[in-house]
Amino acid sequence: MPFIFINDLPKLVRDKSVPLLSADDTSVLLSHSIPTAFNNNINTAFKILNDWFKQNLISLNFTRTQFTNFTTKNDNQIEININYNNKFIPNFTDTKFLGLTVEYSLTSYRFADKTN
Repeated sequence: MPFIFINDLPKLVRDKSVPLLSADDTSVLLSHSIPTAFNNNINTAFKILNDWFKQNLISLNFTRTQFTNFTTKNDNQIEININYNNKFIPNFTDTKFLGLTVEYSLTSYRFADKTN
C-alpha cells in the first residue's frame, strides 16, 4: 500500500496563503486588500497545489472544488477567476467547512446536514 506524506504541502503555499488540511480535504485561506493582488495570489497558490497533486499522482476533483469570497457587509464582491488548465472554479455564496455551513458575508452559519 503506497503512502503519501503531505507534510510538505503547506510549506509550498505558506507565503501566499494559509493551508488547512483535514482527512481528504484541502482548504486554502487567502486575504489581500488589493483585488488584483488577491486574484494573482489565489491563482498562484492554486497552480502550486495542482502541481503538487500532479507530482504525487493525485487528481483534483473539479466537480467538488469551489471557492467562497468572504466579505464584510460593507464590502462589495469582487470578480475572481480561478482556473487551472482552462477549468474554472465556481464561486459559491456559502461553503461547508468542518461541519458548518458558512455564508460569504459571515453574518450567519448553520451546522451542515450530515446526510449530504
